[in-house]
Amino acid sequence: MKKLLIAALAVLMILSLAACTGKKDTGGNENKATETEKGTGGTEDITEGLGIANPVVVVDSSDAFKDIGLNLVARPGAENVVYSIIDGKIANIDFVYKGHEYTSRAAKTDEDISGLYGEVVREVDTGLWGESNGGGPILREISDGENTFLSLTWTSHDETIVLINTDGATDMELLETITDLVD
Repeated sequence: MKKLLIAALAVLMILSLAACTGKKDTGGNENKATETEKGTGGTEDITEGLGIANPVVVVDSSDAFKDIGLNLVARPGAENVVYSIIDGKIANIDFVYKGHEYTSRAAKTDEDISGLYGEVVREVDTGLWGESNGGGPILREISDGENTFLSLTWTSHDETIVLINTDGATDMELLETITDLVD
């Protein structure tokens, strides 16, 4: 009897997993990303089939950002660089620089593109660019109750740009990174 019950539960579990992986009709809005093949210069949709609100497409280089009208690059010295496009409109670069993990994003919007959620504990206009260039960037310390994150946000032309650190870099390390990475 136990074996029959175990077999029935196993079949039920397999059927439920099969139902979860079924394709939905997207009404013609299929994601047009192609899978990356080593050295072909394609893209890889890492969210295909997940139904995530903001799909992420990994791309080979910052050249792909030109297709969405953005210019965001990783500077020399950045390691473990991964380029992606979020929701078809946000350029994203994840990288390691001087021992810390960073994310840099750019988009043609005035909305918050940091992806950090929590309470803004501290907000400071660094004045790094000087008054004639609009001050900024704005340094924010954000806490989710357990962790503290830092971000620097500024605008350039019609783009919002953000540099994010989530692994404990100090204010000075973040500011040094921005001065090292910004044109």
